[in-house]
Amino acid sequence: MVDPKRVTAPQIADTYGRALTTVTTDWIPRPEFPDSVGRDGRNKTYDAQAVADFVRDHIERPTVEFEPTRLYTAREIETLTGIKTSTIRADKSRRRWPQPDDTSGRADRWLGAAITRTLADRRPYHRGGADNQVPPAPGGTFRPGDVVLDADGQIRVRTSHPELVWRHPGDGLTGTAQDGTLHDIDVPRPLTLLVRDGRAVGGRLIEE
Repeated sequence: MVDPKRVTAPQIADTYGRALTTVTTDWIPRPEFPDSVGRDGRNKTYDAQAVADFVRDHIERPTVEFEPTRLYTAREIETLTGIKTSTIRADKSRRRWPQPDDTSGRADRWLGAAITRTLADRRPYHRGGADNQVPPAPGGTFRPGDVVLDADGQIRVRTSHPELVWRHPGDGLTGTAQDGTLHDIDVPRPLTLLVRDGRAVGGRLIEE
């Protein structure tokens, strides 16, 4: 019997409403995830409080209230929301992020009201939901180098980065570079798997 203060991967998945594959292939490999403290049969066990701290600090995003008339730079938005400046730049070029309200200074700035509206339109990450899960794909979960088409018609490539798990296909459709530019929540669902292991797979829609 598992110590109630220790949890296995299946228990973590059940507690936080995530697919087991999300916990085993996305959360646990991250350097920030707590080390195993033992075993329960075949399953490693982890300190429950340490896991809760990891989820709080690295998975769940707190609600941010922006002052409607204040101007914010991309760097300030990143600090408050966790959305990378590179993601903001990329989304602005694709009209998924509004044009800045102020361009008079060295850095573009957006009104808090505009940021709030934009974030409300993005699919949120929430505990117990399907967002930010690595969905099942033919032959297993998404792998570095997989190429998908997102709901906005954009091509994305899976990376091996622990947090920025998607990138733009600028380095080639089947590259497996570690450096990513997008968090999983920044890639709108559903996703269609296009390429795996360098071969077309017929455009298979991944249901979540």
